[in-house]
Amino acid sequence: MPDFREIGLEFKKRSPVAHSFMVELNHGYFGYLPAPRHFELGGYETWPGTNYLEPQASVKMLDALLEMAGDLAAKSK
Repeated sequence: MPDFREIGLEFKKRSPVAHSFMVELNHGYFGYLPAPRHFELGGYETWPGTNYLEPQASVKMLDALLEMAGDLAAKSK
């Protein structure tokens, strides 16, 4: 069974902002954000029609979020 906590935990681990965490609200997207390895497992969270994201979507989103967090950390110094 996929563990969807790993994206949030990775953000918390790599974030340059102290005490970072993710909130799991999706604001209108009714679906999952699987990590790339979940696509290899083939669960329903990754089926076309259920999920409209590419396998690397979570990596790209996490990288963008970490870049924004880095900008925020730099501005707060």
